[in-house]
Amino acid sequence: MLVQYSKRVIFEGNAFSRAVHDLVLVYPDRTNEYFVFRGNVFHGVWTRSILIDSVEHVLFEGNIITSSYDGARNAGSNHQFYATHGIFRYNMVYGNWGVHGLTIEPYRDTLDFRRVRLYHNAYWDNSAVAVSVLVRSGVTTNMEDGLFVNNIFHGNDPYGDSRQLKLNSGDLGGSRLLSEIRFDHNVITGKVGYAGVPLDVERLQSSAWTRLRGEQFTKNFSLDPDGSYDFTRAPEAGSPLIDAGRPLTQTTAAGEGKVLPVADPLFFYDGFGIEGERGDLIAVGSAGRVARIEKVDVEAGLLHL
Repeated sequence: MLVQYSKRVIFEGNAFSRAVHDLVLVYPDRTNEYFVFRGNVFHGVWTRSILIDSVEHVLFEGNIITSSYDGARNAGSNHQFYATHGIFRYNMVYGNWGVHGLTIEPYRDTLDFRRVRLYHNAYWDNSAVAVSVLVRSGVTTNMEDGLFVNNIFHGNDPYGDSRQLKLNSGDLGGSRLLSEIRFDHNVITGKVGYAGVPLDVERLQSSAWTRLRGEQFTKNFSLDPDGSYDFTRAPEAGSPLIDAGRPLTQTTAAGEGKVLPVADPLFFYDGFGIEGERGDLIAVGSAGRVARIEKVDVEAGLLHL
């Protein structure tokens, strides 16, 4: 399926399988906006799953990506999420074959990965590294403020170095761009490939490392999340996953009313102005009060409830 020059489109509850180049391509760059992909299954078999190329405002939630494959007439097994103001959450990515998972390596100057939040996803049992971040010398300029929070990376790259993530920069100047992609409170069971060297997550969070390279990795865990490896259900009693995550953001001021100032509004969805869509239901404060988001003002840092 090829989607072009479109606005305010929902793909919900579909099954895509057995294409040639990829199952769904949202393209050309910077010609589509306000897209929702919810509750779909991307089952490649012969090909890769989905390529989202520089879409402004995307919600990709509750989807399954599985059985991607480096097949004939195909450029790889990867999936792409190039977006400006993108949310990638509650997805399960498992059982994919090939040498690539989620790739963040803009190879055109119109591919954007800006102000993206990827949280509450599970990547497991994939033959490749779950996420690859590559800065290409002289090409990549469009990586800004990408944050992975409360995800599980487990059992990936089992036939290699058991790398869950891979990060690489073509030159020293690219290191700054590479640091725009950050990892906070994730389960990372295995190595992180950094500049071609497999490293433990503890080293990437050590004081010696962060003094030199900054806090790209913060409070991530290297642990066995659950002996059953069934991430479709809640953790069992005693699981180390319980209470291991972090709140998505914090309020920045006290007060009352229906306008809530927050430190990071990029985690939240307001319906994109699509008829019939509703914004996120959120819990506010220690008492667990619930409110519905009607509008997210990213620039002002405000949630209108």
